[in-house]
Amino acid sequence: SFEYADGQIYHLSASSWTLRRYDVSSDAWSASLATFPSTTYGIQDLQRVDGLLYAVSGLADAHVYDPVTQTIDVEWLAPAQVMSYDANDGLAYVWSGVGGGGSTFGRCDLANQSFTERSPPPSAIYGHAWAYIP
Repeated sequence: SFEYADGQIYHLSASSWTLRRYDVSSDAWSASLATFPSTTYGIQDLQRVDGLLYAVSGLADAHVYDPVTQTIDVEWLAPAQVMSYDANDGLAYVWSGVGGGGSTFGRCDLANQSFTERSPPPSAIYGHAWAYIP
């Protein structure tokens, strides 16, 4: 998974779980910045929220990486099989393609690492289908 953050590109390997940063100006990859727990196997998304990088795996784990301290913070469970992750109003909205017979949609409060289920989409949606336009 690739995402821009702080003018850089971050890559999280789905095989070795290592996080590296690519510097566009020097055309160079960093050494491994951190190694995520192996439970992040099946990574679906890597996003920047509030200056932090959140890695969400297909196993419903969320792991937080702080680029300043280069440490991985607490993990918490989101709905099963998270398929997409987006930020809106300081909160993260996640949805899954499975769970309870259909899509699950809800809000993760990043400060409290809690999940609140909200009204689900009309039907199961697969792939990255969410967009936020301010």
